[in-house]
Order: sequence, then structure tokens, then C-alpha cells
Amino acid sequence: MPDEPSWFYKLDESVYQGYRHGMAVPLLALNHLRRTSTDNFSFVTDREFWKHGASKPDAEADLFCVSDGVLAVGEAKKGNSLGQSVSEENAEITKYKRIISGFSARQLILATFCESWSEDTVMRVMLAFKEMPFVSIRLLTAPELLASKT
Repeated sequence: MPDEPSWFYKLDESVYQGYRHGMAVPLLALNHLRRTSTDNFSFVTDREFWKHGASKPDAEADLFCVSDGVLAVGEAKKGNSLGQSVSEENAEITKYKRIISGFSARQLILATFCESWSEDTVMRVMLAFKEMPFVSIRLLTAPELLASKT
């Protein structure tokens, strides 16, 4: 037995599980959006949407926020694309178009831990949302997410 008691530090379980399940990118994105808001900011993290009687969610989104009165829906990735293949990426884009239409959101947030988004991904997103000119696309990258952690 030492003269002084040993100190043990334990990371809060919810913080640990959040980090383990990839919550760093969406939380940093929400923090960036909060910092850049001028008037008001409220948010929720990932949400699933289920059809009645379904055995799995119909869709999910990584973040929702209202920043300066604008409802935004977002996806956060560690990589620089929305999918492993073109078809997977197109399915993600279609999903977000459905969610944005359903909520009448006015902004799509795409956040990545990479230095930039893939040019192909950006092109696909811009092309897909061209028919929805009322939706602004906001692309966030690691330099913005990590600029200030306050």
C-alpha cells in the first residue's frame, strides 16, 4: 500500500462509446457550425428514421441543426467520399435528398476528417442537388473542423 492513494482516471463511458462509434467528426462539425452561427444554434446528433413495422431503419443522418434559423441536415465521414462505390455514393445522395425534402431543410452539411472532399463526390452532390436550388451545400473539411476546439 503506497503512502498516498493511487489515482485512477476513467473516460466517461458515453464519451468513450461516442468516440468508438465515430462521433468525433459530427461533433466537430456541429461545434464548427455553432462557432460560425451569429444568432442562434440548436442541434441533435444522429437520428434514424423507421417506416412503420420495418425491421431496420429506412434512413439515418449524422446531424441536424438549426443555425441562424436555417434547418440543416448532415453527413460526417472520416474519408473523403460518401460511399465505397459510385452506386453506394449515389444511394447516400438520394437518401439525403429524401430527408431534406421530408423536413423542408435548406442546407446539406457534408463534413470530413480529410483535407478535402473527393472531386467526384462534390460533382455528384452538386449535380444531384441542382434541381433543389433552395438547398445550399456546405462542405466542411479537417482544417475547418480542427481550427478551434472552443
